Amino acid sequence: MNIYKNETNKKYNNNKEYCLLKNTNNNFNNIFEDISSIYKYKFKIKTQNKEYKTHLIGKTNNYLVTFNDKKIFLKDIISIEIIE
Repeated sequence: MNIYKNETNKKYNNNKEYCLLKNTNNNFNNIFEDISSIYKYKFKIKTQNKEYKTHLIGKTNNYLVTFNDKKIFLKDIISIEIIE
């Protein structure tokens, strides 16, 4: 049995997800639309004072809750990225 594989020179990057959000409450709601997949992703969250690399487990009106029970206030967040 012979299997043909077409050669490509194109670099594929479709197995990574990337998300950059601005500091608005509506954008934070987008992260939690599919609650079943929120635990799969690790986030890099930049605030005014610190950078977190963690999983998120919840959101209130004022802050995000991380997997290790840290509270990150929404007003302090500069950006959020989904990382591997």
